[in-house]
Amino acid sequence: MGFYLSYYCNVFYNNIVNGKKYGVFLYGLSRFNNFHHNNFIDNNRHAYFILLAHRNNWNENYWGKTQVPIYPIFGSLGLIIPSWLNFDWHPAKEPYVI
Repeated sequence: MGFYLSYYCNVFYNNIVNGKKYGVFLYGLSRFNNFHHNNFIDNNRHAYFILLAHRNNWNENYWGKTQVPIYPIFGSLGLIIPSWLNFDWHPAKEPYVI
């Protein structure tokens, strides 16, 4: 596991790379965090959240080779299948130099 976030944290300008399972996994009350201008590269799943960790802000992150106008971040409210979504509304087209 890379790091644990509680709430109201700012995660800016990081390389989140080679996560065997997740680049970022948010659990429980890990919410109201801001993820901006990060590089998510070569993670099995770049980001995932479960339970009450569904209220986070994602903006202008680089999501590997995926080039989509809006990047979905899947989560679950405790069920086996994904049941909740967050979005990076403005994903970066190229990685940041960090």
